[in-house]
Formats: sequence, structure tokens, C-alpha cells
Amino acid sequence: MAYPPQHSPLLGEPTSPRATPAFGELTNSPYLYSDDGASNAQHSSMDGQSMLGLHARQRSYTDDKEEEGVTSPALGAAAAGGAAGGGTGFWSRLSQRGKRFLIIGIILLLIVLIIVIAVPTAITKANAKSNTVAAEVDSSSSSRASSRAASSATGTSSSTSSSASPTGRPAWGGDGSTVYAEDGSTFVYNNSFGGFWNAVPFNDSARPQSFSPALDETWDYNADTIRGVNLGGWLTIEPFIVPGLFEPFNTAGINADATVVDEWTLCEALGSNMSAVITNHYETFITEKDFAEIAAAGLNWVRLPIPWWIIEVWDDEPFLANVGWTYFLKAISWARKYGLRINLDLHAVPGSQNGYNHSGKLGSINFLQSVMGIANAQRTLNYIRTLTEFISQDEYKNVVPMFSILNEPYGPSIGMEPVRHFYLEVYNMIRDITGTGAGNGPFISFHDAFAPQDNVADIDFTVARGGWNGWMPGSDRVSLDTHPYLCFSAPNNDGLAFQASKPCSYFGAKLNTTSATVGLSIAGEWSLAINDCGKWLNQVGNGQRYDGTYFYPGTTTRPFEAVGSCDAWNNYDTWTDETKQGLMNVAMAHMDSFRHFFFWTWKTGYSAQLGKIANPFWNYQLGLAEGWVPKDPRSASGICPSLVSAAGVAYPTFSAPPLSAWQTGGAGAGTILDTAMQASYTAWPPASLGTLAVSAMPTFTPTGSVITMKASRPTSFPQGYATATPNVGDGWFNSADTAGWYTKIAGCNYPPAFSAGSAPTTACNAGAARMKRSPTPVAFPAPTTPPSPRR
Repeated sequence: MAYPPQHSPLLGEPTSPRATPAFGELTNSPYLYSDDGASNAQHSSMDGQSMLGLHARQRSYTDDKEEEGVTSPALGAAAAGGAAGGGTGFWSRLSQRGKRFLIIGIILLLIVLIIVIAVPTAITKANAKSNTVAAEVDSSSSSRASSRAASSATGTSSSTSSSASPTGRPAWGGDGSTVYAEDGSTFVYNNSFGGFWNAVPFNDSARPQSFSPALDETWDYNADTIRGVNLGGWLTIEPFIVPGLFEPFNTAGINADATVVDEWTLCEALGSNMSAVITNHYETFITEKDFAEIAAAGLNWVRLPIPWWIIEVWDDEPFLANVGWTYFLKAISWARKYGLRINLDLHAVPGSQNGYNHSGKLGSINFLQSVMGIANAQRTLNYIRTLTEFISQDEYKNVVPMFSILNEPYGPSIGMEPVRHFYLEVYNMIRDITGTGAGNGPFISFHDAFAPQDNVADIDFTVARGGWNGWMPGSDRVSLDTHPYLCFSAPNNDGLAFQASKPCSYFGAKLNTTSATVGLSIAGEWSLAINDCGKWLNQVGNGQRYDGTYFYPGTTTRPFEAVGSCDAWNNYDTWTDETKQGLMNVAMAHMDSFRHFFFWTWKTGYSAQLGKIANPFWNYQLGLAEGWVPKDPRSASGICPSLVSAAGVAYPTFSAPPLSAWQTGGAGAGTILDTAMQASYTAWPPASLGTLAVSAMPTFTPTGSVITMKASRPTSFPQGYATATPNVGDGWFNSADTAGWYTKIAGCNYPPAFSAGSAPTTACNAGAARMKRSPTPVAFPAPTTPPSPRR
């Protein structure tokens, strides 16, 4: 069966894929697979459909044609002849022996059909009953606190429609099957790893590959490997990922005076077109097909960066509020359909935690720093709390089992002590909501806040010395996230063979040490960038270290001498097979040294100024298509020793022991063993931020109305599976969590959240009485400018 041409965003022109049999026509079942383990035994999957919790309803070619008003001429003639001619019909021409065999065949066929139809019907009814019971329990539960109930629909789109229409589309499929996407398009699912999709809403039985657990199966963090990509630039917009959005407002060359440099200034520049342009970007940059391709690439997780404005905006914040939530829900639905797990990443928070453009606003750091440092952190707690309540619901916890609560707080400027106070406050808040132990809420991932290290494998780099080793032993399911990049330091012109040895010798031992002393260690971001060549990687208008055009933001100082031209690295269409293989080795070295990883990022957009897709070092999808990213990421396992040996460098070998039971939610989880450490960081807010007393800073009060985020009910189901409307949750996992949100204190004239210079003179915190007696404005240091942008 031939399929119509597909449009490839990487090649630009429609291409005709190979003729592929439809899923129902496959000779070999797509559910025949091999385990990715020591055993090489194959497992036949007559039970492949049982793993789904459903069976497909089979349709014949004749059935489809009859529905269209078409009958087979041959069949019609035979029927007519049999009726009119008596002895000339098909039955009369059969011998007695042939008739017996035909009758036996029909009986056997009827038995098979009864099994195929009856079993899935029973399973479907059981699933429907489960959903109905869940809905009844939900409707009979106690009502929420009035402060939360009054604002339960804020910032959400919620449908309570109970109608569900069957679509006539298949419920599931594997390699070679036709997928009917949510937007009405179709494409062929090419997954050679034994994965299968499941289109039944809220069914968690899809599997991305045969060697990865299905969503309704337990993920074993000791045995299973996280192989993931980031969906950067989608719900948090970055200039170097989607340069096309920023090019209408910026010249192509070096420009220190560029003004449209982040999502804040982009929204301002778009003016009345902002809603249409940003929504169109959400709609088109990442689609359902991307999720299908990610699973087909041998990847099993995605890291999904989101900003705070998908929930709400305050004051003069220019962002498109709430709309991103719709696409966050789409991401959950698509991930569920293809068996992918989500690491939810709060990428941008009020005040900016790092001053980078991907925090929403390029500039100064006002999170846990400057006059508004505590107030911005309190507001961030609001959003972490609401997101935790949503993803901890039974309907979503299998799909979103990890929460990266804050992307890249810049510890060298903020200070590691305030970061640790905030992290422990977040940990306590989340576990108060979810309870402790595996299955109760998400794995909590903390970024390392760029803690400096003299020796990357130094097991003595403890909390007391400014590191993380030994952080909160006994805490329940805590991960430490690090973002190791090769390109944001002094430029070099090392050959690709030596570049491939660097991740193995630089990063592997560090992550193993973290696993041994903290818990699950993850490389939440990395790329193939062996240098910083690329469009706007270092900020809109800035250049590159590699070619000597980079300058310190706010100055004209160019600190690095050129070591080469970036043209050869930007023009990927001229890369030789040797170059692609060299970069392939760099990719596999990262994968092997990290073990658990998320590449940054799945795709980058087209640049009209360049006439091609921008920044190939950072585009996994492009690397797959062009041949510098492995088709099977498992092939990277164990490659480091050979790469290091070929480069002639030392290979540090510090192997991490298996994670302890308490580190993965087992026995002992939630009982902090170092009570002295716990006590030293329990206070919230902390007494000071650096040299600044928190008592003199404006803060918020926890008396505001809580925003509860909700999901809409599905309105279409595959044919035969719309027997009941599934429960989608009410957005709030823990009904006992009734405290208010942090909100402004009446009468306080708060300074700007992103550029505060001095404290207000009116009562704005617990120390209000003292401030009233001394109304002179309190002088604070200016907000700290961040270091050189990392991307």
C-alpha cells in the first residue's frame, strides 16, 4: 500500500516514504520484541494487546468499501449467478470434501472473532467502570476551601461536556501503522524499536520501545535508563532556538544595541499581534508528530520547559497569559499516547533566577537577590505548589513522574545558602502535598545552581565546602540536575577525536559521585556544541568566542582571541561524512558518560537570515536526519573507554553504586538522617540574603486566592471505546491543602519585580513596625548582572 508524500521540515520538499504495509497487514506482529537486557529471549505478544488494556477492532477491506457504496464486481456476479443459475453457483461447484473443510474453517473463524471481540469489550467495560467509579468518588469528595473554589477556573480552559463521539479511527498501532493526529492530519508511525501508541484517552499502556517500561509499569531508576530530549523554545521562547520570531526586529550582524532580545521584549514588540503570533508558534513549532518521532528515535522521556505565565501574569508583565497551559495539556496527551514520560521543568520564574533571556527577561537577577528577592521567591512557591497539585493526580502522575522545580538558579551570584533554604522549603511543601514513598507525587529534581568544583570527581566536595555531596540524606526521591556544556569557556580548536574524549573524562565521574552521595544524577541539558558558533547563542546581537566576536554584555570588551571561523560549523550542509562521524562520537560520549540525560534541544527553527535551520549543534531531530546523532541511543553504552584511549588521555573510573532504597522512594524515604543539616536550612524565609536582612525587605502574605489549573474532558474516542467519559481530575490532588497563595499586602507600594532599587517605606513585611518608626528608604546594592550568557 503506498502512502501519499510526507512533508519533511528538514528537507523542505515532500518526500515519498517507502511503501509500507498497513498495520493490520503486517506479516510479523509489531509486538514481537527483545528485552534490552541480559536475556536474548524473544517474547511473543499475543498479549501485546493485553498490555495495552484493549484490543483493536478489526475491519475488512470489503466493509470499508461497502460503507462507501462500493461492492466487489466479482462478488456481485458470483452472488447473482448462484441465485439465478442454481447449479452454477460457488457452493454447487465444491466437492463434498471441500464443503466440509469450508464449514470447519467458518466455525474456526467464528470462534476467533468471538474471542477478538468479546475480550476487548470486557476489558473496555472494566476500564470504563474504573473511570466511572473514580468520577463518583471525585464528585462525592469534600469541597475545596472557599478561597480556592472562588478562583478554581482562573487561567484555565475547562469543559464539563460528558458527550463523547467515536471517531472510527484505530485505538492503537505499532511500526507501519497510520496515526490519526489530533489536528486531523495522518502520518505513518515508523518505530523499529517495538514501541506502540495508544489513542484511548487516559489509557497509560503505551510503550515507546520494547526496552522501555510502559507508562503503567514501574520505572526502575537503577535498571532503566532515561534517554530524553528537551522541548526547548516551545512554551518558553528563546531567540537562538526560534530565530525567525526575532529576526523581523533585529539585524543579522553583531549589534550591541539590540532591543528585542527575550520573550518579554518580543511580546512588547509584537503589540496587538502578540496573541496571534505566539499562539501560532505554540500550535506549529511542536506537534503530535514530534512526540511520535521522539519515541521512534529510541528516546523515552522529554523534559518540558514551561514559564510561570502559563498560569498567570501580574502588573505590567507583557507575556501571553494562560494560553500555554492548553499546549502543556496537549504535551501530556501526546506523551501519554506514545508512552513518553515528562520531566516538567519550571524554566522561568518571577524576577529571573539567572538573568538569562530564557528566564523570560534578560538582565539582572531578582530571585533570592535584591530588594524583591524574597517576594519573587514566594510567588514562585505559588506556581510550584499549583503545578505539584496538578501533576500528582492519579490521572497524570504516570505521565509526569518528575518535576524540575527551578531551572538554573545562578548560585555564584545568589549564593548557595539562600538556594538551599529555598530548595528545602520546596521539598517540604511538595512532600506535605504528596506524602512520601514511591508513587506519591513526582521525583523532585534540583539544579546544582552552578556550584563550583575544583575537582569534578571530588567525593569530599560536600555541602560544607559549597557543594552538594551529602545533601539531605534520607530525603524522598530527590535528584540533582546538572547542565554540562563544552562550549561556554575559553575557545579551542581541538580535533573531533579529542572533543569526543572530553565528556568521558570531564563529566562521567562527577555524575557518578553525585549518584553515590546525593541520589539520582541527571544531565538535564547538553548539546553537541564543541564551540559556541551559532546564531544568537550568546544573546541576540552578540558574537562568538570561537571567532573572537563575543563581547561582555554591556561593554565593548572582547575577551577572547579568535581560533577559527564559524562558517564551517554553521553550514552543516557542507559537513563531510568524517565530520558527521566525529560529531556522532561526541554525542555518544555524552550519552555514555551521563547515562540519564536530556539533550538540549529536540529542534531549532528556520532562519530567513541564514536561509537554513539555525544552530545544528543543538538540533537532535536534524542530527538524526543528517547522520550525526545515533539512530539507536543504546549504541552509546560502553563507548567511553575506547574514545578516551584513542585520544590518549586518562579515563577516571569512579563507578556509582546502585541507588539506595530511600533514594527511590523505598524503605527510609522521607526520614532526613542529618538532622543538623536539616535544621540549618529549615527557616523560611532565611534571615538574610547575603548581607541583606530579610526583615527589611518587602514580602507577600499567604492570604490570596489559590489558582487551580484544570483539564478539559476528551470529546472523541477511537471506535468502540467511548463507553464512559474518563475522569480528568479537578486540578488539586490534596484536598487538605487549603492555605492561601502568597499575595500583595494591602497598602504596600512594591518596587518593580525585575528592577528593584530600594525598599518601600510602608509596612510590607513582618518587620513593618520597625520600618514605620524609621521611614527613611533602606539602601540596597543594585541587582547583580549575570555572567556571560550560557545560551
